[in-house]
Amino acid sequence: MMNNLLSVIIPVYNGAQYLAESINSVLQQTKTPDSILVVDDGSTDDTAAVVAAFGSAVHYLHQPNAGAAAARNRGVAASTGEFLAFLDADDLWLPEKLALQMAVMASTPAIDMVFDHLQQFVSPDLPHDLRTGLHCPPASVPGYLPSTLLIRRAAWVRAGALDASWRVGEFIHWYL
Repeated sequence: MMNNLLSVIIPVYNGAQYLAESINSVLQQTKTPDSILVVDDGSTDDTAAVVAAFGSAVHYLHQPNAGAAAARNRGVAASTGEFLAFLDADDLWLPEKLALQMAVMASTPAIDMVFDHLQQFVSPDLPHDLRTGLHCPPASVPGYLPSTLLIRRAAWVRAGALDASWRVGEFIHWYL
């Protein structure tokens, strides 16, 4: 298995209510990342306190609100990993996610990035009126989302940073 560094970047904006569970899903990985960076994109909730509770296990970066793309870019710039993984603050990883993806990267050096499947769910804490009309398939499906991506830093550098002027959908240009 590779001995290279793996950095996890978690952008967050007012996601304190979900953040601890997301960070714990990283800490419970069977392949432990070398660094976890939370980039607080100008939150006005208790995000800083949630991160502080994890002590030195998580690095905290704060910036004025500039959007998810800017937060991801800042996390990449501050990270040291040869491999980069992103986790949105309201998403969770299964314990084998990083190990499985790193195994693919180790066995196939020509691959620059891999995605994973995702399983959608609705939090039981979500008020009933907000759940109306939401449908989450019961099975996992291929997920081409930032939280399922593992990428080599070299590929990120070749592709260029995300366009910070895109406040949503910042990963779309990577699919073109």
